[in-house]
Amino acid sequence: MCGIYFSYSDRRFPQSEQEVNLSMQKIKHRGPDASGVSVFPLEDAFVALGHRRLSILDLNERSNQPFHSERYALTYNGEIYNHLDLRKNFLKDFSFKTTSDTETLICMIDKFGLDETLKNLNGMFSFSIYDKLNNEIHLARDRAGEKPLYICCFEGVFAASSDLITFEDISSFQKIICEKALMEYLNFGYVPAPKTIFKNIFKVPPATSISIKLDQLKLKNFDTFRDFCEQDSVSLKEFWTLHEAKTLDVGIKYSDVKQTLNQKLSNAIKLQQLSDVPLGCFLSGGIDSTLIASLMSKANKDTKTFTIGFEFSEYDESIHAERIAKYLKTDHKTVICSTKETQEIIKSLNKAYTEPFADSSQIPTMMISKIASQDVKVVLTGDCGDELFGGYNRYIIASRYLKIFYLLPYAIRKVLLSILGSGGKQLFELVFSTILKGFFSGNLSQRADKAFEKINHIDSQYNYYSSMIREWKSDDEILVNNQPDCHYEDIFNEFSTKGFIEKMMYTDFKTYMVDDILCKVDRAAMFHSLETRVPFLDKDVIEYAYSIPEKFKIKGSNSKIILKDLISNYLPRELIERPKQGFGVPISKWMQTDLNKWTKEMLSKDINDTHGFFNQQVVEKFLSEHLEGKKNHEHKLWSLIQFNSWYVERYK
Repeated sequence: MCGIYFSYSDRRFPQSEQEVNLSMQKIKHRGPDASGVSVFPLEDAFVALGHRRLSILDLNERSNQPFHSERYALTYNGEIYNHLDLRKNFLKDFSFKTTSDTETLICMIDKFGLDETLKNLNGMFSFSIYDKLNNEIHLARDRAGEKPLYICCFEGVFAASSDLITFEDISSFQKIICEKALMEYLNFGYVPAPKTIFKNIFKVPPATSISIKLDQLKLKNFDTFRDFCEQDSVSLKEFWTLHEAKTLDVGIKYSDVKQTLNQKLSNAIKLQQLSDVPLGCFLSGGIDSTLIASLMSKANKDTKTFTIGFEFSEYDESIHAERIAKYLKTDHKTVICSTKETQEIIKSLNKAYTEPFADSSQIPTMMISKIASQDVKVVLTGDCGDELFGGYNRYIIASRYLKIFYLLPYAIRKVLLSILGSGGKQLFELVFSTILKGFFSGNLSQRADKAFEKINHIDSQYNYYSSMIREWKSDDEILVNNQPDCHYEDIFNEFSTKGFIEKMMYTDFKTYMVDDILCKVDRAAMFHSLETRVPFLDKDVIEYAYSIPEKFKIKGSNSKIILKDLISNYLPRELIERPKQGFGVPISKWMQTDLNKWTKEMLSKDINDTHGFFNQQVVEKFLSEHLEGKKNHEHKLWSLIQFNSWYVERYK
């Protein structure tokens, strides 16, 4: 796990070795063990590669980067888990100088080219590889998007990096907020790829490679990622897709599927334990992390596990995690954090998240990463089981309640609601209070409001899904200059033959998982120089998960059926069967109490006027309702707070 940087600049904005080093210093936490810069002066331009190393495989300085062959220079972030197999099966004739996967990667590209190499990689990665012979740069990001990769194109400079903060040192960079990205951030709590919060900076999508003929590249600002990629000098390719995953035969036995999945997960964990430094496992006590810890401890008797606990017991799962660790006989460490410690981290989140980010589970993720980094340099996690095996409550809610919308077509609902008029919401409160209790969060009045809103606007499967993942509505008018946000409808409909729940899971895999879940974990862990590995995102596991019929994942109110059954092979039922609990802290309550002063400060007119994006009247309305306990606007307010906190830090 490392930090990478590449730049191509003309004579107006030359990137010297010293300047690249200064940029790389900003992401030293991603690679504190070594640094390196290579500069190639061309006739009328400069090429520079920078690297910060977190040493995991072959700790010797011979594996430091940028790494060179006769033709290529490579700066690479990640781990190629099958690199030993690649050496054995494809590179028998090579005489290797190191035992690192870095050398394996550059040798594969040297021999087979980029496209063929990417097809054979099993791992997490982002890299820039410079072809010195043809003056081309090749960029690539792993299949699931575990490792970040940003690009920018300004006047006189093109650059790529692990973190957009490195671009701030480029003299032609202008800190202009992309207001469309801001609207998307407010709705989702993250900025969806390929946008970033800044104009002219973009995220490279997962499973994508970009090849650029540098001497033909236009060095200017581009409004969109598509505009940049449509240049003749740029070639963008998607090197992997889930469309290749074939559904298993209808008559296949459940026991056979479970056995195969168990084997694929076991293989993934074996591969991902490849390391020359100590490694461990996050253990929250939930289904996913428990399964990973169980399989890991079976393969490794000295497995270290880590749990974060809280003194505010409503959110503390540490006791349950300790019971699991005791049963698995792992070397377990639990740290209980106080309210004060937790709140101190909240106010410094923007140091780790250099783009606005508003998933409050980032807080415990930051804390457990700090704890684990004191003992190990690598951890396996249970992330992404929800997207692959149907773990989110919205899947169950959708399967249960979508039929209501089918029974009452949209046109009929509109007529009924117009007849009921303002009495519609009161009717929901009186008649559907029991049903709505399990449908929406909040008190009865809030549940009625949410149900009324959905029934009044939903006219398709996609709109139903969209209503469950968005926070702000366009008529809330939170932005002074209201902006349209992105639609995931094209992604949602890519699998036209799949059912509604499978479409939701696929869309979450392509969007929420990448830009929320994986971003959250990568930034939190790397802030503490800790590498995280995700066995559920092994290539074979992903493809097999998408071939498994929905009925083996979700049925009625039961989710992740096959994963729960797998755990029963390793743990007694009493340690497994418990309600799903989020990994969070009581932000809503703290806004009203301990963090009341800070909340008001972050949402004050003084701060909002510095950027002028938010409608202050709307902000004060939602803040007042929340502080007075009338409505829970935790998620809406948290997105505003985190943006303002980030903005103050970046623009001070």
